[in-house]
Amino acid sequence: MLVKDWMTRDPITINSSTLLVDAQKLMKDNGFRRLPVVDNGKLVGIVTLSDIREAAPSQATSLSIHELHYLLSKLKITEVMTRTLVTIDANAAVEDAGLLMNRKKIGALPVMEHDRLVGIITITDIIKVFEEALGYGTPGVRYTIAAVDVEPGAVGQITAIVKQQKRKILSLLSMRAPGTNQRSLILRLEGRDSAELREAFKAGGYTISNVHVTE
Repeated sequence: MLVKDWMTRDPITINSSTLLVDAQKLMKDNGFRRLPVVDNGKLVGIVTLSDIREAAPSQATSLSIHELHYLLSKLKITEVMTRTLVTIDANAAVEDAGLLMNRKKIGALPVMEHDRLVGIITITDIIKVFEEALGYGTPGVRYTIAAVDVEPGAVGQITAIVKQQKRKILSLLSMRAPGTNQRSLILRLEGRDSAELREAFKAGGYTISNVHVTE
């Protein structure tokens, strides 16, 4: 899964001379929390709703309300935007985008192709990828198979059991079991929980540690 398949393409942008109040209205009208800043076709910054809110003078200021409104009406994006950008290539893996956002503690990444802004991907998009990978949105049952030694053929044995039970796999993920060098397999199947399937796993030497059904 690549960033370009999950990003918002051709995002709305502003330029560095855009007034703060206009950027704020644009965000409010469109439900955005951030806007890329582009000057002459080049990405020069990004501004968030938090940046705009923090630009407001402290309530402890001695300025009058009219003076405050006047100053805010003249404030431009160039004065509050973030100039040190963290971006990602459109052909990067989605998991790389999620890892980068987590490490940098940011909620979105401008997406680039040859120094050209082509999209934006947010933490919400990453959550959607996660939901898709887990098969959410389709009724089914999720089995967590605990402490699996991931050796050649192990996954094949598990999928063979599922096939014998004539069940359809919606998703299959592997995660390291906490505190061990083994993996847990998270298997999501179409349909309901089945005692016969659980017994088949047990007969194959596999332990089901959790079952979760979604309607």
